[in-house]
Amino acid sequence: MTMQNTPMNFVQTEAPKKMAAHAYTAPSSSEPPGKAKPIAVFVCHGMGEQVPFESIDDVSRIVRKHIQETDPSPAGQAALVSTRVVEAGALQMARAELHYTDADGGAREIHIYESYWAPLTAGKVSIKEVFRFLLAAGFGGMDRSFQLFNRYMFNALQYLDAPGYRRVFLFVLLLTVLASLGFMSAIVVSVGAARTLTRGMSNWPSASLVTDLSCDLGVYGAVALALALAYALAWYLQRANKQEATDRSGSVLNKLILGLLALCVVATIGTAALMAYHLLVHQASNTFIGWHGRVADFLSDEKSLSSSLLVIAIWALVLLLNDKTRAFFVTYLGDVLAYISPHKASKFYDTRQAIQQSAKDAASAVYGLNQNGGRAYDQIIVMGHSLGSVIVYDALNALLLDDILGAGLDVRGRTSHLITFGSPLDKTAFIFREQQHASLVREALSATMQPLILDYANRARLRWVNLWSIRDPISGSLEYYDAEPKNRPAGVKSVENYHDSYANIPLFAHTMYWQSPALRAALGAAIDGKDCKRAILESGFATSTAS
Repeated sequence: MTMQNTPMNFVQTEAPKKMAAHAYTAPSSSEPPGKAKPIAVFVCHGMGEQVPFESIDDVSRIVRKHIQETDPSPAGQAALVSTRVVEAGALQMARAELHYTDADGGAREIHIYESYWAPLTAGKVSIKEVFRFLLAAGFGGMDRSFQLFNRYMFNALQYLDAPGYRRVFLFVLLLTVLASLGFMSAIVVSVGAARTLTRGMSNWPSASLVTDLSCDLGVYGAVALALALAYALAWYLQRANKQEATDRSGSVLNKLILGLLALCVVATIGTAALMAYHLLVHQASNTFIGWHGRVADFLSDEKSLSSSLLVIAIWALVLLLNDKTRAFFVTYLGDVLAYISPHKASKFYDTRQAIQQSAKDAASAVYGLNQNGGRAYDQIIVMGHSLGSVIVYDALNALLLDDILGAGLDVRGRTSHLITFGSPLDKTAFIFREQQHASLVREALSATMQPLILDYANRARLRWVNLWSIRDPISGSLEYYDAEPKNRPAGVKSVENYHDSYANIPLFAHTMYWQSPALRAALGAAIDGKDCKRAILESGFATSTAS
């Protein structure tokens, strides 16, 4: 089916604007009567997303769709998105602006900003470092899963539940798959290089070994290719707005991908085991052929052009899959490594500091904007996807610390919502924590640097909403950012966790939140001043989970 391109006629550009910045003033009465102050949305993108302004575009589309759903009038349906560059002190920041009329007939205005940090990690991490990082995460997660998890928060040592044996099994599976991929990659490169450099004149690898390895890799390649095609179909349906084919966990495509993913895990481990077996057997005898049957006979026929082409195709496919897997690990997981493990690799310390400073500067500029003789925003909504949730968490803590020390931006009083989705914050707190035995002083100092877990008074206005999915291994319900229920003061706002059933395709779920009705409901309710929980649950795609 041919897709029709919709004209981008709902966007217009505005002239750049210079605004006063970084000076707190009392609320101004200079706004025209009946006109509410704009609401600011500050968003931070996640790992591997390399395009400037993409997050602004994504949030603009969410807000615009929310306006169209709540305002059926022609003006609401034709809501415009204006783009502008504003000068805030030393920073020039791009923003999107949406103007509309709310249900009560009042003029509303939304300004959307982003923190863009992707170039700061580009080219900084190698595939070897990523594999070491993942192995450390796997072993560390297994080890800590058998320990009590104590965390100093809210002026007390909190005794929190560690993940159970199911998480231990996943860590073991992760380590096994990583070891298998690494072994397969090494063998493919070694055999390919030997055959290419010696032009088949060397005794190793023998023709029979190449035949056996080709059969091994053929099984793995077929399963991996089927999985890749299924993901490609899911991606197409998303881009073509055909979500009805994938919008429920019981959908055929979802079950197909889940089954192929499980089969791919088995095929990866099994193929590595078979390759190891054939390498050992052929080391003893070059005449042994491990695979029997028509396929092996066909692939071993060196005089047949079709069999030679098939062998070349199998190895080329595996090399391509190996390259794509490497690129995925470096592009996505490399960002996580560069940001959350400076204590493990000191070379990334400066990178982490640069990302933190970039996000803090951008957020500080938004909070510091003045307009019409007063502060530009009385309400600011902060959003973070994936690793971006960790970055905005750190930025908010840094700004709250500045407030406590007298910076005067009133971050606590003006931040109405923190919306995280696909967030690894629980994993960064549990797997990659730096706590050691008898480290109470360090734990207390760490909490002091994080006002969001230092005192519930710092979250007096803030409503923290977290969307996660069981099909998204990066995300999780945030259980490690609140005091134990018995230590939790009455009436405080704990993290609100919601399982997003829209993000239902394994792994691919990590990017599906952007189209989720639950996220749109959360942001829409935050903008409209309505009950987020009710709006999210009424979206039909989320259920509340324990916090």
